[in-house]
Amino acid sequence: SRPHHIGASGASGAMESSLALPTAVAISTAPLVYLKLLRAFYLRFHKLSPLFAEAFPNLLKFIGASVFAAGHALQCIHKGKAEYTDWGYILACTPCLNIAFGGALVGRPCPSALLASGLLLHVSYDPLLLRAWRSGTEKLLPAIGVSAAVLLTWLGSVATFLEHRLLSESPFLPVPVYAMMTTCSFGLGNGLKLYRLFLSQEPLHKAFVGQILKVMASSMLFTGNALGLGAHEVHVRRYAWPCSLMVALALRALAAKLARKAAKVEKCQ
Repeated sequence: SRPHHIGASGASGAMESSLALPTAVAISTAPLVYLKLLRAFYLRFHKLSPLFAEAFPNLLKFIGASVFAAGHALQCIHKGKAEYTDWGYILACTPCLNIAFGGALVGRPCPSALLASGLLLHVSYDPLLLRAWRSGTEKLLPAIGVSAAVLLTWLGSVATFLEHRLLSESPFLPVPVYAMMTTCSFGLGNGLKLYRLFLSQEPLHKAFVGQILKVMASSMLFTGNALGLGAHEVHVRRYAWPCSLMVALALRALAAKLARKAAKVEKCQ
């Protein structure tokens, strides 16, 4: 039992060191730093050109949609083929999202392009989830993709109905909130996949670079939607920084507690 105990303590130490205090501080202060930088950049853009500052969120999302398609194309090149699910993803981004964001950029919104993009994402992710269900393989990433497709289809439907005056207002939540929820779903899936590639120590091949591009694209869409929601108007107060430090200490304590619990379970087994 002694070698087993040593392994458990090693695992506990590894988990605790994985969330050292600097890492916990970085996690807890990242939202504050992001808001500060967002406000600083927006004010600089607004000072240079108010028109450009107003157009920047849609421009950023337009570029992000193209980066999504480029990243997925690289992944298709790496595996040597493109299935219909891949084409569904690529076409959902380019041209559909490009048309939606480009139209908003030039003052001619085309919300039906968002609806088309959501439907194409169903073509991409629904079969992947079905395959995973039938084969008994991991279902989390396809399920996140289906969730993003559902949200984007709903967003496109609501925006299209509002444009044609079939709805007087967005049900339950404002349209920009639905847009942010969709973007967060994309970002969660892309970030999780990239994290797994890092853990598996994959070499820097085309699929890896493609996934990095997709995470960058998610960041662009997130920032564009954050600007649309007025996040650049948020003032980060001074008391927020010590509060973030307290959150960091709480995160580190929680990680240590979970590590000890996991080590105890492993030792009993």
